[in-house]
Amino acid sequence: MPSTNSPSASAAGTSNADIPKIQLESKEDVHFLQNQLNDYLTQALEKNTALRDGPFTDEQREQARQLVLANLQKWTSNVWTMAGDSMSINGFSYEDAMREKSRIEPLDEGLKTEVQTLRDEADSLLLSVANKRRTVPEQIERLSRDG
Repeated sequence: MPSTNSPSASAAGTSNADIPKIQLESKEDVHFLQNQLNDYLTQALEKNTALRDGPFTDEQREQARQLVLANLQKWTSNVWTMAGDSMSINGFSYEDAMREKSRIEPLDEGLKTEVQTLRDEADSLLLSVANKRRTVPEQIERLSRDG
């Protein structure tokens, strides 16, 4: 992933925060994509002519296959870890969602928006109360002196 300090990110005036995350509905979607990638890599490994038709004994061929397969699994694990920063699963970060053992309800965007609106309203009311706590005692004191 490009860092926010990279020349291309600076030149384009974007950062990782400017790019929306890939939205997935469930962990099953991630597992499906992971399985698709793993299947593709396994097929590519099986079609590898250097490994398949090379001057190796069956034992050497199997050892090489297992070594390549282990490295591919490590690589794909790293890919998903790095890509996870760019994914949101049902409104949760990739790391949190994948760690979660229980099934997560689908995200209700309308409810999410309503909650955010209510949070904004609560913040506004809190600021109003704080402002009144500063100004009202002074006004009452002034009125009691004048009255």
